[in-house]
Amino acid sequence: MNVFTSVGILFFVMLLMASFQLLPGIFLILRHHVAGRFSKPKASDLALFFIFGAETAFVFFFLSFYAILNALSFLSPFFTSTVFLYALAGVMLALSILSFCFYYRRSPGSKLFISRRRVSQYHIRIKNIKSRSDAFSLGFVSPVFEFIFTFPLFILASFEIMQLGETPVSRAALTILFVLSAILPLVILHFLFGTSHNLSDLLKFRFKNKSFFRFLIAFLYFLIAVLIIIGASI
Repeated sequence: MNVFTSVGILFFVMLLMASFQLLPGIFLILRHHVAGRFSKPKASDLALFFIFGAETAFVFFFLSFYAILNALSFLSPFFTSTVFLYALAGVMLALSILSFCFYYRRSPGSKLFISRRRVSQYHIRIKNIKSRSDAFSLGFVSPVFEFIFTFPLFILASFEIMQLGETPVSRAALTILFVLSAILPLVILHFLFGTSHNLSDLLKFRFKNKSFFRFLIAFLYFLIAVLIIIGASI
């Protein structure tokens, strides 16, 4: 796999990580509740700790997959072979179909694939947030429930960063970019809440663009699969 293909794959993986809607949805609910219960500085502080918790989770997941893949690549040549890449491409194609069909519920609004019971648990936990540690822990556990869609991306990002990063510094820089891409929507939403935008405006935007995000997520999975196949064939 050449450098240009690897850069393209990593770029689209980061774009896909920024396109998922579960964390932004939880963040919107959190921001709305804390804004009504606390002062503006306190609400902003809790929202930032939610973002910090999500960022920490992404760092933990990535480093875990990176360490595992790095160890496996020394133990077996399979994990650096074209067969492994073709397997990843197959997973991406499967997720492209899965995300298009099931990422959003077939109902009015922009409800996602997670169960109604889980949604109720989120609402209860958000209503009980009182401290930075509460907000941080919610931010840390929230990415877990989208893991079925994201864990192959952690594996693929780890593989590409291992290929592209010739030094520890370059690998660290690419890792930072990958993590920042995942939390970028939360940062943008936090900024919008600090301006004239309110929850109603942002929820209308999500609902209005539901079809676009569904198509975008499915298309990015498909595009990544195509790039993997091209790169493995070169």
